[in-house]
Amino acid sequence: MISTIVDILGMEHLGIYDALQGPMTAAFSPTTAKWDFNAIVPDILRNSTRLPLPVATVKNTLKRTALSAFYAKPRHDAAYWAEKTEGFDFSQEDRVDAAKYNLIQWQGLVGENVPYPDVRDRRDLSKNRAALLKKWRESRIAAFSRQQARRQTGGGQ
Repeated sequence: MISTIVDILGMEHLGIYDALQGPMTAAFSPTTAKWDFNAIVPDILRNSTRLPLPVATVKNTLKRTALSAFYAKPRHDAAYWAEKTEGFDFSQEDRVDAAKYNLIQWQGLVGENVPYPDVRDRRDLSKNRAALLKKWRESRIAAFSRQQARRQTGGGQ
């Protein structure tokens, strides 16, 4: 990437490593097909913030399911998040302790009683992605169904 930037700007290469790399010419082809991108706006943002979001359409909104409806409701209010992140510097990127922030997000979104994954298994999740996501969705639906059943029988959270 550095080699491409240097070539575009007409500069001298910064060092031997970028000088020996080929440019990313495949990314800049005049014959590529037209494409577009539609960002999905999570329902939780539509339901719990005053952000200036685009109008909901079929292309930018998830299909309604019991699971998506469950996650569309905020688990905590602003005061909870303010208390948990007190002292964090959000004024500029990369000023937050990432490990601490990830743990706060996990506990606030998944639950404080759900163990935080402290060991990474180093799997390449880019391979066989469709099957991995299907398996993950099925596990979330099963967990959601168990939670709903416990609530209906008076089993609490």
